[in-house]
Amino acid sequence: MNIFKKTTIALALSASISAIGGSAFAATTSTTSAPPVSKPSCSTDFSQAKSLVLTELNNRVTSLQSLTKDVGNAKYLTSNDSAALSSEITSEISGINALITSVNSTTTCSELRVNAYSMVYTYRVYLVMAPKTHLTISADAVTSISSELYNLEPEIQAAINAASANGKNVAQAQSAFADFQSQVSSAQSASNGMDQTLLAQTPAGSPGNWSTFVSSKNSLETARGDLHQAHTDLTTIVKSLKLG
Repeated sequence: MNIFKKTTIALALSASISAIGGSAFAATTSTTSAPPVSKPSCSTDFSQAKSLVLTELNNRVTSLQSLTKDVGNAKYLTSNDSAALSSEITSEISGINALITSVNSTTTCSELRVNAYSMVYTYRVYLVMAPKTHLTISADAVTSISSELYNLEPEIQAAINAASANGKNVAQAQSAFADFQSQVSSAQSASNGMDQTLLAQTPAGSPGNWSTFVSSKNSLETARGDLHQAHTDLTTIVKSLKLG
C-alpha cells in the first residue's frame, strides 16, 4: 500500500476519534456524585414503595442491556476487555433480575429495604458499571488509533525525506510531523494500561473509586484533543507534500 493510501486511512482513523467523544464520554461521568437513592416509605404505603423499587430495578436492567449493546458495537474494544465487560454485565443483569423476583414476593418493609439496599450498593450500575464500560471502550479506542498512527511514522518520515531529496521545501511538513509525533506519543501515554485500571474497579470500591473514573475521563478527553491535533498535522503533511 503506498504512502498516500496509508495516510488517507490514517486521516480517517484520527478523525474517527470524534465518535469516541459522543456517547462514550458524555454518558460516562456527567455528574460527580451518586444519583439520589429512592427510600420507600413503607410506613405510609407499602405497595407504592414496592412499586418504586421494582421500577428502579427494571431501570437498571434496561441500562445494563444498553451497556451490552455498547460493548457489542465497540469497534476498537479488545476481545479480552469485551469478554470481561460482557461477563460482568451479564452477572449484574442476573443479580438484578433475582432481586426483582425477590421484591415481587416481598411482604414486609424490612425485606423491601434489604432488597433496595442490595440494588444500590451490591451492583452500583450507575456509579461503577456504566462509567467502567464507557471509559474502557474509549481507552481501547485511543490505544488502537494512536498505535495505528504511530506505526505510520516511519513511512511519513520516508516520504518527507524523499520529497526533500527531490528538491522540495519540506520545512512545513517536517514541523507538522514533529508535532504529529508528539501528539501521538501523548495520546499513547494517556491510555496506556488504562483499560486494566478501569476493569479492576468494583462496586465494593464505590464511592472511593469515583475519582479513578473522573481522572480517566479527563485523561481520555486530553488524548482525544491530542489525536485531533495529530489529524490536523497529518492533513498539513499530506497537503504540503501533495501526496497522491
